[in-house]
Amino acid sequence: MKSLLPAAGDLASYGRGCPLCHGSTNRISRRVIDVLLSLFIPVRRYRCRSLTCTWEGNLRDR
Repeated sequence: MKSLLPAAGDLASYGRGCPLCHGSTNRISRRVIDVLLSLFIPVRRYRCRSLTCTWEGNLRDR
């Protein structure tokens, strides 16, 4: 039986998991609107590394 939680080595060096599939993510360049949003709420833009998951979006900066 496969666990839905990622193993310790599955997360990218950023330590942020995908909110949909809990897989590893890569940090990507932000859009202009993301930079403006960061003036109020610190966020970074991420993309899921899984080929079956198409999630891309902002996650709060720690």
